[in-house]
Amino acid sequence: MREMKDILTAPFLAEMVRTTANMYRLGWDERNGGNISLLLDNAELSEYLDLNHVLREIPTGFQAPSLAGRCFLVTGTG
Repeated sequence: MREMKDILTAPFLAEMVRTTANMYRLGWDERNGGNISLLLDNAELSEYLDLNHVLREIPTGFQAPSLAGRCFLVTGTG
């Protein structure tokens, strides 16, 4: 098993932090105004997480077969 990189240092995570901070700074979103999501590249993500080990699945309530097996980074609410 190869050693995974620390996900807190991932470029996509830093990009999400910069984007959400800029949205707030520019008045495009309230601090708690809603969720923001980023579709992740599974090849890049596999450097940080074992994609075969699913910790949690969240039902969407709709069918989206083209998104099956894809990972998203989503800001939380509350």
